[in-house]
Amino acid sequence: MAEKLEIEKVAAELFATAWNKLDSSYLKHVLADKAIYLSRKTRKKIEGKQKIMDYLQNNMNKIKKAGKEYTVFAEMGTIFDNNNCVLLSQKNKENIHTLVLFTIEWDRVTQIDICANDPHPTEATRTGEYPGYEDFDDDFDHYFDDDIKEKTNYISISKAKKIIDKDKKITAKKAPLFILKIGIYITIAATVFFVLRFVLQQF
Repeated sequence: MAEKLEIEKVAAELFATAWNKLDSSYLKHVLADKAIYLSRKTRKKIEGKQKIMDYLQNNMNKIKKAGKEYTVFAEMGTIFDNNNCVLLSQKNKENIHTLVLFTIEWDRVTQIDICANDPHPTEATRTGEYPGYEDFDDDFDHYFDDDIKEKTNYISISKAKKIIDKDKKITAKKAPLFILKIGIYITIAATVFFVLRFVLQQF
């Protein structure tokens, strides 16, 4: 039982990481080939690991394009007899609307249940842990891929700071060299001046 709960925890962490990083590939090593994704909210049923990952990635891509106002937060939780689960919220961490449960067989996830009412998300105990999310800045830079950044001229605050800091370091490194060049130019100019002055005095 303890080993099953440990595998369930790993599965929950990977599912949460997938949503927090908007990358369904985190699930490829934990889903069974014939896994089932069942939404009790919409009655949607998907069978097969790749189909599940494709379905989730499609939804994740929509979040990427929608922007930071549709940010999804995936939080670790526990329910029933310390079973591991994931709580999904959108726009802010308190707006929890979905509870995700996992069925484990032979060290793989055989079923993912998406719940809204039975059980209700409020029945779960929150942990405040958001696997994968802590890797990102609060400006939600991770929700914008390169194509969207290029099309919208989007630049995050954190990236702007990095660019400014980099420029400062480059400028600091170049400053001594610039001063040295100025000194050389002044020396050359002074030498030419005195040479010309000396030559002119001979006439």
